[in-house]
Amino acid sequence: MKKLALLFLSLALPLFAAFSLDPVFSSNMVLQQKAPIAFFGQATPGATVTVDFAGNTLATIADFQGGWRIVFPAREASHDVLSVTISSEGEKIELANILIGDVWLCSGQSNMEMPIGKAFKRGWSAQNCEEEVANANYPEIRYADQKNRLSYLKPRQDATYDFGDGWVVCTPDIAHKFSATAYFFIRKIYLDLKIPCGLINATWSGTRIQPWISREGYENANLQKELDDIAAKTITATTVAQHTAEHTKAVEEYKKKLAELPEDEKKNLKEPARLRLPPSDAQFFSNLYNGMVAPWTKLPIKGVIWYQGCSNAGVKRYYLLHKAVIADWRQKWNSPALPFILVQL
Repeated sequence: MKKLALLFLSLALPLFAAFSLDPVFSSNMVLQQKAPIAFFGQATPGATVTVDFAGNTLATIADFQGGWRIVFPAREASHDVLSVTISSEGEKIELANILIGDVWLCSGQSNMEMPIGKAFKRGWSAQNCEEEVANANYPEIRYADQKNRLSYLKPRQDATYDFGDGWVVCTPDIAHKFSATAYFFIRKIYLDLKIPCGLINATWSGTRIQPWISREGYENANLQKELDDIAAKTITATTVAQHTAEHTKAVEEYKKKLAELPEDEKKNLKEPARLRLPPSDAQFFSNLYNGMVAPWTKLPIKGVIWYQGCSNAGVKRYYLLHKAVIADWRQKWNSPALPFILVQL
């Protein structure tokens, strides 16, 4: 329990990371066309960071916390294969096989999570999945699969990948793991527009809409019922530390009293109350936005495709919650007209 308290308290401490590039970037990725192209990461505070991208070179100085950011002008979609090299204090990070095109994020529950191939927990797969996978050879379609992850107290800044070390190229060897709905969508976009396309998958089977909305999203939508529920169940880092200390003391006192009692009276001694811990399930407010969506809001995208609702069947407030998630994500991506395409159940 002491370790848990220290973990929560450590969230407030600044971290000076080694020279690194934010994990949303990797070889094989697609960068959004017609949007400024920013690269960012960590370095030694005060160190010079140089980025060579598509024949252009820019440099900056890492701030006092080690953060650095370099922005290149927007580019049109292109079939040209690009690379980037980031350098600082004798270290280099190199990414290859990068394309410029349209990037979409897909999200929702099992409806969207279900893959093309027969690898899903329920055995579901796309119709004619063997044929579809065998023909899924599209070198200009790229896929990033965000690992299922919760974050209770605050939005995470680091993307993590469920398979591969980052973005992957769409080939028959890996396509069976792609979201079926998202794959058929992005394939249609690619074949119609004939430009490179990227797909970010952030899905979790069986989840309600509530965990996909940020805390600010609830506030901005003035969803008082949900805000009251959040307030009643929220536990801060300070509260965890306090509860942990009180619980530890109560357990020690209980053990001491238990040792002093005769054997036939021990069963009458009341046990200490259980330690109250933060909600750690995928259904709690904002847990999935924080853990799976927030890291990607730093990367410009073309739009969102959303397939969810079964876990909210019969909830009269779903209309309000759906409006909230759309407004919330548009605000987080700083794109008031961000396309948000829905699948009706």
